[in-house]
Amino acid sequence: KLALGKFKLGVRYDLEGLFIKRFNSELALRLGEDWGLSLKGEYDLLTGRLTRFQYGLVR
Repeated sequence: KLALGKFKLGVRYDLEGLFIKRFNSELALRLGEDWGLSLKGEYDLLTGRLTRFQYGLVR
């Protein structure tokens, strides 16, 4: 995983074929003193589809 401040990026790859299968990302933001926003997702390069998406508003 690669972390750039509040943003994280990860990659899943196949060692046999040496290609990237999926990548995922996470982002966490503060909204004032009491609230936060969390976004997470995973994209599958083989199917060309978003395979996972999660969001949250937390206090």
